[in-house]
Amino acid sequence: MEEPQESGKDTPKGFKIWDSINKTLITVLVAAIAGMVSLIGYKMENDRAASAEHNKAITAIRDSWVKQKELDLDLGVKMFQTLLTNFLQTGGTLGKMENLRQQILLLKLTSLNFQDTPINLRALYEELDGQMTDAAQKEELRKIAQEVARRQAFRLTIQNGWDTGEIPVKAGEEIALREDLPFKIQVNEVKNDKIMVSLIPLDPNRKPLSFSVDYFAMPIIDNTKLGVYRVSVMRVANDPQNQTVPRMRIIVFDSYLAPDRFDIKEKTHDYEKENMGITNIQ
Repeated sequence: MEEPQESGKDTPKGFKIWDSINKTLITVLVAAIAGMVSLIGYKMENDRAASAEHNKAITAIRDSWVKQKELDLDLGVKMFQTLLTNFLQTGGTLGKMENLRQQILLLKLTSLNFQDTPINLRALYEELDGQMTDAAQKEELRKIAQEVARRQAFRLTIQNGWDTGEIPVKAGEEIALREDLPFKIQVNEVKNDKIMVSLIPLDPNRKPLSFSVDYFAMPIIDNTKLGVYRVSVMRVANDPQNQTVPRMRIIVFDSYLAPDRFDIKEKTHDYEKENMGITNIQ
């Protein structure tokens, strides 16, 4: 009696084929994974090297920038010291110095090097201008100051700033500021060198602020803080088409772009209000 044959007698051959294919696929897959890992590792190494080179370049640029700023600051300080030394040695009479032209040049170099620094050189300009008798020299001095003021105004208003430009003015005229500032500028009096103005709140319960501006006003120093903004008024050259027409310029810029000036009276009032219970201080 014959024994029954097992079903699938020829299947081991098929298994061998699939097993061979499976091993081949696994080998290829492992090789592919290994290749990908190697490629990723190579790319990461290249990225690390590139990042290291980038950081090295950034560090070199930063160090160069810092050294340049140190050199600029050192040069500016030396110029400022030289200017003050010459001023003090003459007892404040700069106009009587033998070579006034050199003093104008030195003041120009100092101003341009300090144009982004909140240092007030206005007193030196006004003193030198007061000692001058030559109209051409006075005009040159004013052009230097206005060049510095123009550079400051450009940088202060380049973003989120407001600027009237150089506009003709006359006594009694009112000039509105940007819409989100509840103030206006009133021109009270126009003189040869100065313009008297008032910063008037639109709220009638608030008092106006009156002041004068001349050719030596610098917006980074000569400004009024109004909340998150500052307002600066500058006297500029008369209309070139009609030299009898005076002009001025008003800019509004973000308050953080210029430093707060320390007011000892205001600080004293704040201290008394907070610590002594005094509330009726004017």
